Amino acid sequence: MGITSSFDLDRRVWDAVSYGAAGLAAFGALYALRRGWTLARGEPPPADPEAEVSWTTALGWAVATGIVSGLARLAGRRGAASAWRMVADRPPPERA
Repeated sequence: MGITSSFDLDRRVWDAVSYGAAGLAAFGALYALRRGWTLARGEPPPADPEAEVSWTTALGWAVATGIVSGLARLAGRRGAASAWRMVADRPPPERA
């Protein structure tokens, strides 16, 4: 087994940091979305799309979760990239 180059190590660390930040951001955003849905509608969001739920409720929840999780992941990765630049004084490694 050869010595891991600095770039390979940077790449692995960046992957862990960026995916971790994106996952945490998405988890927090979906938690907040569930709470907001419950407060706004007076009932919890649909847990099973095949259950007795109207199409509008099921589609509304699907659209809301898709948008919120996508935006949260984007915000998490961009935040991680900003932090990487501040700490490492260079941009994060490029995608392979």
